[in-house]
Amino acid sequence: MAYCLYNAIKTPDGTILWCENSNDYKSYKDTVSGETYMNDGMGKSIRRSVNIVPYEDLSIDIADDFEKVRTVKFWGSYGKDGKSPKKMMSLEEMEESHIEAILATQKQVYGTELEKIFLAEIKYRIEKYKEQLEEKIPVKNNKKKKIKI
Repeated sequence: MAYCLYNAIKTPDGTILWCENSNDYKSYKDTVSGETYMNDGMGKSIRRSVNIVPYEDLSIDIADDFEKVRTVKFWGSYGKDGKSPKKMMSLEEMEESHIEAILATQKQVYGTELEKIFLAEIKYRIEKYKEQLEEKIPVKNNKKKKIKI
């Protein structure tokens, strides 16, 4: 089982049950099916109800395409001062300094899938930056100049 970054299901009446962390139990009695739907957890520990009328799985895990992974909100931030209201963020929304601060201070991510995706985002940004630089460099004799970083 791959690590689930975004655990969400959509009930038949369109209600979305999104778990923002590993201890975020959600349940809801659907108005269309009349059934109660349950979703709980994040990461490698997910529990869900089994229903006669199935829910739609909206989840995204780290095995999905990285372009998709980097857009899902999975990290709760309380701002630079730590006193702001919680804001769920995606990798693409985070500043480089935020990612660096997470890697430097959040010991619970060391050696986990979360550390891997933070590092993958840094690598992704470097590659995108290299591509942008290569597009700006004049081409001589139809040969692209390679940039080493």
